[in-house]
Amino acid sequence: MNRNRNRVLTGLTVTLATIAALGASAPARAATTPFITDNGTSAIIAAEGPNHTLNSYWQTNNTNPWHEQPIAGTGTTFSAPSVATYSDVFEKLTLVTAEGPDHSLMFYWRDATSATWHQETVIGSNSTYSAPSIAVEGTTIILAVQGPEHFLLYFWQTIDTSAWHSFIVAGAGTTFSAPSIGSNSIAKFITAAGPDNSLMYYWAPPGNFSDWTAQTVNGDFSTYSAPSLTTDSAGVLIAAAGQSNRLMFYWQAKGQTLWHTQVAAGVGTTFSAPSLTDTGARATVAAQGPGNRLSYYWLTNGTTTWHHEAVAGTGTTFSAPGVAFTDIGNSIFSHTIANLVTAAGPGNRLLFYWQLSTPAWHPEQVAPPGSVG
Repeated sequence: MNRNRNRVLTGLTVTLATIAALGASAPARAATTPFITDNGTSAIIAAEGPNHTLNSYWQTNNTNPWHEQPIAGTGTTFSAPSVATYSDVFEKLTLVTAEGPDHSLMFYWRDATSATWHQETVIGSNSTYSAPSIAVEGTTIILAVQGPEHFLLYFWQTIDTSAWHSFIVAGAGTTFSAPSIGSNSIAKFITAAGPDNSLMYYWAPPGNFSDWTAQTVNGDFSTYSAPSLTTDSAGVLIAAAGQSNRLMFYWQAKGQTLWHTQVAAGVGTTFSAPSLTDTGARATVAAQGPGNRLSYYWLTNGTTTWHHEAVAGTGTTFSAPGVAFTDIGNSIFSHTIANLVTAAGPGNRLLFYWQLSTPAWHPEQVAPPGSVG
């Protein structure tokens, strides 16, 4: 290991420093939602804990016990976290970001060979006014967040370096939710709710950090939650809560500009920001349903019919969920997809659900009541 990642960010552009000064009039902190991902061998969950702590939990695939690892202590975390993973022949990293004290933006990383979490300040006070989103583009860590005065801010850092860089993707009055960021072989992408409950999308070519193109995915009064973005081999996918608590789904073919719209679930079905992923064969979405239920939706890629499954019943779910998947096949010729969902349950306990090749969902308690802030 040859990493020196402990320096605090300095030297951001004057423009970005200037808009941070506007933070006194910006919106309040984001709500808490646990985030789940899988690094190929373990499921990993991060969640804001009591007293604004930040905790991670991991479970080796095909095993039962959950392991807790505190990331940051009391008074450090003021939003839902976002998690990504990175691996090469030398290291296997878990990467976490969240809003910090005084509307700062914090970043944490850990190598699989160590239990130690390392902390960095991406940008300081009065800069961050939503839960951030994190992804990896090649060997670059990329972040997006809503800034003061409803700016959309983008940050990046090359793996194994310490400097954070920044760019303003969209100016004042453009961004009205937590963003979601992702990448594929032809571009990096950000989506967020825009003015008048519109849905906005921004993209830039690989390796280009300042040449962003904006598109309106859906117009005014279409979007009533933070959106969730993912990619598959065919293009870019977005899910968001729509009018009258519908679940909306949007997709764009790779290299194209046209957005296609589908109603994934009808009126009165969706009562949280959804979480979206793609297994390679299916697009999958989890969202809080009516009566604090937990709902899961899936669409076979290349088709138009959405299927609904009840993950957990009335009174079980008290946050927006997170969704992920893992391939637990035994070889390159054997593929068994496990679908994974997490959410805050009754009494702010942390719950986890998994499903294999049958419709049955299996619940587990990751952490006891009072664990999710």
